[in-house]
Amino acid sequence: MDYTFRSALVTMLIGLELLLNPTATKNIRRIWAFPAVLLLSIVM
Repeated sequence: MDYTFRSALVTMLIGLELLLNPTATKNIRRIWAFPAVLLLSIVM
């Protein structure tokens, strides 16, 4: 349970970093969006 929560937290932090970082390209955000949403939906 602890490992799952930690991996979900890391996923959300990386997603937020990519969304909030203006230097991150749109391509990286587009590639990351699908796995992040998929992983979060599985965890929840």
